[in-house]
Amino acid sequence: PGSTNLAAVHSTAFRRAPSRPTLLLFPAPFSAMLTYIAPLSLRLALRSPLAPAVSPQIVLRAARRPLAAARAAADAPPPAEAAAATPAGEGSVKAAEKAVEKQVEATEFSRLEIRAGRIVAVEKHPEADTLYVEQVDVGEEEPRTIVSGLVKYVSMEDMQNRDVLVLCNLKPRGMRGIKSFGMLLCASNEDHSVVDPLRAPEGAAPGALISVEGHPAGTMEPAGNRASKAFEKVSGGFKTDEDGVATFEGKPLMTDVGACYSPGKIVGSVS
Repeated sequence: PGSTNLAAVHSTAFRRAPSRPTLLLFPAPFSAMLTYIAPLSLRLALRSPLAPAVSPQIVLRAARRPLAAARAAADAPPPAEAAAATPAGEGSVKAAEKAVEKQVEATEFSRLEIRAGRIVAVEKHPEADTLYVEQVDVGEEEPRTIVSGLVKYVSMEDMQNRDVLVLCNLKPRGMRGIKSFGMLLCASNEDHSVVDPLRAPEGAAPGALISVEGHPAGTMEPAGNRASKAFEKVSGGFKTDEDGVATFEGKPLMTDVGACYSPGKIVGSVS
């Protein structure tokens, strides 16, 4: 700062003044010009009788640092533009997720992935008389293996090619040596003496997502503990009404072609 810009170079840089340091003095206007045209200015200065033996490499190295800083400052975009141009990293991804959550807030029900399905094959569990092992089409490349304790309630003939509702994102679990990848949702009466698997309405394709008004679709959790905990929290809200329509907190479970229901019009709980 001040009216004069000083560039000090050690005496070993000069061939004619080995005994003491030598100073190059540049007036303030020349200093300002140096910021933008340093290479040309330095060449002219080096030809001057005032500095007949200055090493060009040393002076240029000293000048490049402020010159580079000045150019970087001149080329830098305004803060808002710089933020917009910054590639999305972990922090920006989290910020975007929070913004989406504010617009579409997930509920415990919306964390569940319930889909229309169709049983394409069924057999009794080889190690358990009360269990069926079903292959269920839920619109994926391969049918899902699901183990259900329905032998006492539904005949094998009625299970074959039956339309059902499948809770798809529970944590897979082994049932007597066979891993089950979901659960059939069923209505049951008060004493659980009658159990009736729910189904989607006619025209709903396997894989159709089930939704409920007020609970945003598309916010379901991947299969695992979080979805299982969500179902534990909300399972008491599933019921069937007097017409056998499946509901959650009084609102029907819907597909794009209508409401899901109990074929036997069972009035009671859903599990």
